[in-house]
Amino acid sequence: MTKQCSKLAVLWLLGLIAYMPATFAQPPNLESLANFRVWLIETVPAKPEQFDAIIGEHLEYQFMLEREGIMFAAGPLLGPEDTAPSGPGLIAIRASSLEEAKRIADADPMHSSGTRTYSIRQWIINEGSMKVTIRLSGQNPMIFE
Repeated sequence: MTKQCSKLAVLWLLGLIAYMPATFAQPPNLESLANFRVWLIETVPAKPEQFDAIIGEHLEYQFMLEREGIMFAAGPLLGPEDTAPSGPGLIAIRASSLEEAKRIADADPMHSSGTRTYSIRQWIINEGSMKVTIRLSGQNPMIFE
């Protein structure tokens, strides 16, 4: 992460801390929960021997989803003893319905080639906060307002 990104992160955290006392003083209001919905695609290896042949197309597809604002986040899931990704992964996307989420998942070259299979469920995010977009792909994180 660059020095500019680090400075922005510190300023963001200081701004967040400045609002904390007022937030904690208010009683909880269940009607004010965010109710932000994303679809979680859990993907697992089916034919790992095909991985190397498909990874380039898969990453191009992931980068396209990221650029178009469809992908919320994605990456491998590691167990406590794992040192490298080789098992399940998780892709969080924005979609208006289960059918749309399935179309997006089906179009992923990892899934369309049978290299990986997937399951989908909706995640309702009620708590948390975000202020910036940080693009992680390409090994050069960038912060956008």
